[in-house]
Amino acid sequence: VDDDATVNMETGIGSTYDHYMIMVKSVVGVTDGQDLDIRLEVGGDVYLEADYRYRVLTHSSAGSGFNDNVSDSDDKIRYVMAGLGANASEGGDGVFWFNDPTNASKFHMIHWNAVYTAPAIFSVIGAGGYTGGTGALTGVQFLMNSGNLESGTFTLYGLSKG
Repeated sequence: VDDDATVNMETGIGSTYDHYMIMVKSVVGVTDGQDLDIRLEVGGDVYLEADYRYRVLTHSSAGSGFNDNVSDSDDKIRYVMAGLGANASEGGDGVFWFNDPTNASKFHMIHWNAVYTAPAIFSVIGAGGYTGGTGALTGVQFLMNSGNLESGTFTLYGLSKG
């Protein structure tokens, strides 16, 4: 990533594996305090902008309790990493999973665990998906809610059955 508006993970998603994992390392936004979000490409429709549902629990080292972000209808999966810092020392790391992307008869979901600093340390557990229709999942898009992605590494892995 180098000052990009989006990171589109498409190459390698298909029927070769049943399970996929995306590792995100040291992601930082250009603008301080913005959120990393996700959109999905389902059924050949390029990065849909409606009909997402999600629940994201975030815990901060600076306080007690959880911040619970929930939506039953949104234009993307929000708050994947909320209020992400813009300095290299405040980068976020995460692991994102999705399954059975070529199954065209189900709603597709993604779930994740992440940590980041901004400047407190935050831990995140989240899940979300697209419920506006079915079709094969052919892409996962990462984007900031405002501004570009400054830097970071996004790596897709296919996981085989044991």
